[in-house]
Amino acid sequence: MNTKESANTIVRNWLVQKNEEMRRSGLQTIALIDDETIEEHWFGWVFHFVAKSYLEKPCPENVLFGFGPLVITRWSDEIHRLPTYKHPRDMVKTFEENLKRQGHQRP
Repeated sequence: MNTKESANTIVRNWLVQKNEEMRRSGLQTIALIDDETIEEHWFGWVFHFVAKSYLEKPCPENVLFGFGPLVITRWSDEIHRLPTYKHPRDMVKTFEENLKRQGHQRP
């Protein structure tokens, strides 16, 4: 069973790997916005990201497109990448609805 701290560790370890892949490909690296943006839900935690360059200089040129939030559930170490074709709030709601259809229920 995951806690916020263990979910945070899973995401940060993933982030190190992902940034290494991105650097090798010449792409922008990514960063957690900050710990205050981690959303807690009954099913787990949602983590939001931006390009590291955007944290240093917030401007349109530094926006990272196509990189949606990540979800870590309370019962699995699996990382769920949410799509970006809708607002993150809507994608989290869709994720939650899918979990309920799979038999997961709010405690």
